Amino acid sequence: MTIPNEELCLNILDKFCKENFEQDEYSLYGQKESAVCIERTDDGWLVYESEKNSRNNLFMFDNIIEAGLDFLKRMCSAEDYKNIKHAFFDRLVEKHTALDKHTPYTFKPHILALKGVFLYANACLLTHPM
Repeated sequence: MTIPNEELCLNILDKFCKENFEQDEYSLYGQKESAVCIERTDDGWLVYESEKNSRNNLFMFDNIIEAGLDFLKRMCSAEDYKNIKHAFFDRLVEKHTALDKHTPYTFKPHILALKGVFLYANACLLTHPM
């Protein structure tokens, strides 16, 4: 599934990670040594662990939400994953709510597209257990 406004989702993931993880442990914009990485390609989103200039445990995803879930799962312990993923999606919903309240009527179709992102995100929460 293609996610509308993937850049917004990536920006939210970026802010969330800065608040919850050490910046030397991850990269959201390509390969970084000794880090969990997420990278946009022509074919989708790659998530992998980088070490000694090699990409390990490489997985390709069609969209940023599924890639983000895998990324978060790699960044935290199994016990923390459930809380972390719910906190991340809460952040997505907060951003959506703020946009919806302050968006002129002419931009409402764009907001409706974002609502699809959150419906999809909720489905992902149900299908990506710990």
